[in-house]
Amino acid sequence: MSVRRPPQDQTPLASTTALTALWQRTVAWEPLRVRSIWLLFIDARARPSGPLITIDDVADGPYAVGLDELVDLCRGILDGPGGGGSVAMLMSRAGGAPWTVSDRAWGRFLTRGAEELGPPVWPVHLAHSQVVERFRLPARRR
Repeated sequence: MSVRRPPQDQTPLASTTALTALWQRTVAWEPLRVRSIWLLFIDARARPSGPLITIDDVADGPYAVGLDELVDLCRGILDGPGGGGSVAMLMSRAGGAPWTVSDRAWGRFLTRGAEELGPPVWPVHLAHSQVVERFRLPARRR
C-alpha cells in the first residue's frame, strides 16, 4: 500500500465527468504494470483531499479480500480528524480494452464498497493503457 499526496487540483468535483477528468490527470504518468486499487478521499465540499492511497499488485479478482476490510480502511480515514466526505475508487491494470471478467468482478466489489460507505457514491473507474473509463455492468438479459 502506498500513500500519496492528493491531486494538486483542489477544484470541487461538480459531476462524474469532473471525477473522470481528475482520474485521467492523476494516472496520466503512471506506469500501469500491475493491478492496483486507488482510493481518492474527497472532503465534504467535494474537493479532493488527502490521502490518495494505492493498493498495488492485487489479485485478478477480489475473492480473497473481505469487503469489510476495504470499508474499515476507508471509514477509519473518513471518521478521523478532519474527516467526513466520501471516497472515489479506481482500479488500474496493464493492457487495454475490453473489460475482462476480473475487471467486472473488481468493479462490482468496489461498487458494493462505495455503496456501503454511503452517499455520495462516486462511480468506480478503470484505468488501462492510459485510458480511464467509468465502470458499467453490461445490461442484464431479459
